[in-house]
Amino acid sequence: MDDVSYSYPDGTLALQNLGWRVERGQKVAVLGPNGAGKSTLLKILAGLIFPKRGSVTVDGVKLKKKNADIIRRKFGFLFQDPDDQIFMPRVWDDIAFGPINLGLSENEVESAVRDAIQKAGLVGFEERVPHHMSYGEKKRVAIAGVLAMRPEILLLDEPTSNLDPRGRTELIAILRNLENTMIIATHDVNVASLIAERALVLNKKKLAEGSLREVFSQSSLLEGANLEVPDIAKLFLLLQEEGLSFEELPLSVREGSENLKHLFERKKR
Repeated sequence: MDDVSYSYPDGTLALQNLGWRVERGQKVAVLGPNGAGKSTLLKILAGLIFPKRGSVTVDGVKLKKKNADIIRRKFGFLFQDPDDQIFMPRVWDDIAFGPINLGLSENEVESAVRDAIQKAGLVGFEERVPHHMSYGEKKRVAIAGVLAMRPEILLLDEPTSNLDPRGRTELIAILRNLENTMIIATHDVNVASLIAERALVLNKKKLAEGSLREVFSQSSLLEGANLEVPDIAKLFLLLQEEGLSFEELPLSVREGSENLKHLFERKKR
């Protein structure tokens, strides 16, 4: 994205002068409070809306209205509410809808659907009625429908919102195992720390960009953007203020445990 700005039809500014780059294979969290422009950014990337100023380039090709249909095929978009994406009477039919409309052969459709079902943890759910499933299961059906299209880049809008702890854990595990380039719009920094490797902090304009450790080390920046430091990072930042030193800021409980173990070992020597 190069100098991208966007305003809604009523004149409300959504994004301002945004310059940003994502490399192939990266998992990047777009962090910001409600109204920061995160969903707008995803829609611009997917060619669903177009910037008022600036440009978007995907794989070296500038996104324009005349080539949007071709570039959109590179993206898979997971909306915040799975009911916005699920509409067929069976799980299998819902996941197969996209590949069928891409004109794939029957064998190709079956292969794509079975692969997506496996990745989304839905084996045995093929004959289920989606609208009778739990919210977390619906989320997995929605992401399977996206994966069946075999996109290169996944755009995920608040993927864990409204999920109970079990559903949240299951979805995070699914996303962590995917190899797609991934852009995750979320205000949940704890989710970002479990999935992403880089972050963009957004509040209509770019406030910061870098590795998660670089971004999460800037607690005042996050607080200014109405975001919190992840719980485990917050603990270790407080320990640093007490004079304890660590090689790097942990982003998970496991990393925090390793840091504490090394600290205790140093104290014993």
